[in-house]
Amino acid sequence: MKYSISIREANKLLRQPNPKRSFGDGSTERFAKCSSSLLHTFSRLIEAYMEKPPNSGEGCRVQVEHIEKTFAIAQNSLEHLIILKESMDNE
Repeated sequence: MKYSISIREANKLLRQPNPKRSFGDGSTERFAKCSSSLLHTFSRLIEAYMEKPPNSGEGCRVQVEHIEKTFAIAQNSLEHLIILKESMDNE
C-alpha cells in the first residue's frame, strides 16, 4: 500500500502529542493510511470551496489563498471536535 506519508513520518507524528504513549502492531500503518485518506478529503474540500469551475478563465486556478482558507476551515472544525471531546470527558 502506498501512503501519502512515510511510515517513519507517521510514527513521528503519532508520538508528537504524547511521547510516552505506546502503539500496538499495525497502528502506525493504519495511521498512515488514515492520514492519506484525510489528505485526499482535504483536496476534495479545496475543490468544493473553489468559486469558479476549472478552465473557466481568471480565478479558476487553485491558489495559496484557497488552500489556506480551506485549511483554516478544516483545522477549526477538528479543533472544535477536540474541545467537545475534552469537555465531555471533564463532566
